[in-house]
Amino acid sequence: MTEELRSLLRDELSAERPPPLGDLVGSAVRDGRRIRRRRRFAAAGGGTAVAGVLAVAVALAGPYGTAPVPDAGVVVAASPSQTLDSRIPATPEAMLVLLRNLLPPGRTSDAAKAAHSDLQVQMSLDRGQGPAIIRVSVAGYPSLPRAGKPTVTVETLPDNCTQAKVVRADWPGGMTVQADLATCRMTAGGSTPTPLALTDEEAKAVVSDPRWGDGMDPALVRAGEQDFPHLATFG
Repeated sequence: MTEELRSLLRDELSAERPPPLGDLVGSAVRDGRRIRRRRRFAAAGGGTAVAGVLAVAVALAGPYGTAPVPDAGVVVAASPSQTLDSRIPATPEAMLVLLRNLLPPGRTSDAAKAAHSDLQVQMSLDRGQGPAIIRVSVAGYPSLPRAGKPTVTVETLPDNCTQAKVVRADWPGGMTVQADLATCRMTAGGSTPTPLALTDEEAKAVVSDPRWGDGMDPALVRAGEQDFPHLATFG
């Protein structure tokens, strides 16, 4: 190549615009900053999400990570054996159903309710020696749910055949359940002697049953309506 040709090539190259290296570097720097900002935002967002999850976990958990305890007054479902609050007003018919269920084997008759009280009933039990009368009454207004056990007493009244033995359960809540056991039956011609329907221990078991009260299980009330639709009265 001649010297003249080389000179022409140098002049041509010198006339060309140099590549924009400055713009390329600046653009690369800006892109790098944007990438770093995105990474920081992603990290911050992830941390916020984790914090949110932890906050929810703390809010849903009680002390030591256990489930929260319901506030007082929140109704929690319970079985009938755990609460007495599901009771409804007692009826003589329901009392007779419960009394019949608590009596030992025998033939029952003479179901009736007191004319002067909604919470006193009577029933006769024949255990093979003739029917003997039992009267059960509920007095007082127990606190529900009932707690503790009753104090049971037995009293003998030899001069009163219609109330020859009185077995009474006094509950801590203020309720009294009393069973009067007769040793006679009143008839048109006077009175006829009868045996006691229950032993002392049997009578204690009757009056100590926690299902007695001025409120009773709805199932007993419904059974009373079906089994004793037309009650006679006494007293």
